[in-house]
Amino acid sequence: MKNILAQEGIKAVAEVYRNWKTREKLSKVVKLEELREADYNLSPSQFVDISDKVVHRAIADILTYLAIARQERE
Repeated sequence: MKNILAQEGIKAVAEVYRNWKTREKLSKVVKLEELREADYNLSPSQFVDISDKVVHRAIADILTYLAIARQERE
């Protein structure tokens, strides 16, 4: 199966390119110094993070929630 960039994606890429702007999970305008630090590696993953950040609750909060749920169940 081939990867296809939809019209919406094409428009988004064209917009950030034409306006020379950074957009989360899509593009980043970098300075020459950043490129030097990356040994001139132009791989997008070097500069654009596309992963979703996972936020975990503190274990103490989870244990408290479980204790309350256990009490309600009993």
